[in-house]
Amino acid sequence: SNSRLLAVDVGSQRTDVAVININQENLTYEVIGRASSDTVGKRALEESLVEWAIERTARNRGISLEYDSDTIEAVRSAARAVITGLSKHPSTNSDDNDSIRLAIADVPVVDAPGGISSVDIDINIGATDLSKAFSEPVSELSELVNTAVDRAGVETDSIDDVIAAGSAVQTGAVSRAIEGV
Repeated sequence: SNSRLLAVDVGSQRTDVAVININQENLTYEVIGRASSDTVGKRALEESLVEWAIERTARNRGISLEYDSDTIEAVRSAARAVITGLSKHPSTNSDDNDSIRLAIADVPVVDAPGGISSVDIDINIGATDLSKAFSEPVSELSELVNTAVDRAGVETDSIDDVIAAGSAVQTGAVSRAIEGV
C-alpha cells in the first residue's frame, strides 16, 4: 500500500517542503512535489519578533520610532532566546496567561522624539502576541506548503502524515501552520 508524507524542514535561513509518496510494500519513495524558500526560517521569525517588539514598545510609549539593521541586531539575540524558550515553555505557545518576558536596555534607534537615541524594551509576550509577531513568516510558510502540495497535484486531505524538522517548528505558530495541512 502507499502513503503520502509531507516533510517540512524549517532551518535557520531556509525552509524546504516536500510531498513524498511512500510505497510501503517495497520500501521505496518518490518526491512528487517540492518547494523551498531562502526567506522563510528561524531568522525570519527572529526579525519579525524584533520588529513587533520595537513597534509594540513605541506604541506603549506613545511615540514614533525609526530603526535600522543595528537596532534589529541589538534585539536579535534576545528574540532568539525567546524563540528557544518557546520549546522549553510549550504553554506559552497557546496560552495568553503564560508569557515570556523580553527585556533589553538601551536599544539604539535612528530617530525618536526629543532626540532619544535609545529605548528600553520590556514586554511580556503571550500566545496572541506571538501569532501577531509571526504572522508574516507563518503566512509565507503556509504558502510554501500549499505550493508543494499543488506541485504534487494532490489534495491536502490525501496527506497521511506530516513530519517537521528544524528548531523553529517548536514555536506554536509554526507548528499550527504545518498541522493546518
